[in-house]
Amino acid sequence: MAVAYLKCYTTLMGPRTAAEKHLERQLSDPSYAAAYERASRRIAMFDDVVRSLEARREELGMTKAELARRADMPPAVIRRLFSQQHKNPTLTSLAAIADALELKICLAPGDSSPQLPISAAAQKHAASTSVPSRAYGTRRRTA
Repeated sequence: MAVAYLKCYTTLMGPRTAAEKHLERQLSDPSYAAAYERASRRIAMFDDVVRSLEARREELGMTKAELARRADMPPAVIRRLFSQQHKNPTLTSLAAIADALELKICLAPGDSSPQLPISAAAQKHAASTSVPSRAYGTRRRTA
């Protein structure tokens, strides 16, 4: 039995577009590079959660429409979450979907982030200033 192997040649390429050149210049600034890396990690975390939810939905053989019914959310919200490249769901939306999929959202310490305890005062302040709106995926701030 013959096995075919695909050779992959990788070369380091310089930026090709004006946007790539601009990003390369920006990333040469250490503070910008650190902020860029932090934002990339945060985006990756959301992507991991959404991929996990999608995998569970498929594992259960559940359609997106059925998930929307179980999560008590508009079907368009579910479709957008699983199909858009740039997603930014709220924790409330993720929790509703996870609950509908019989999952629980858990937090774990990251490798590179310092662990800071949240004080009771900070928790009380956050609870008193953030009021969920009736629209899925949004929240209103009150003063």
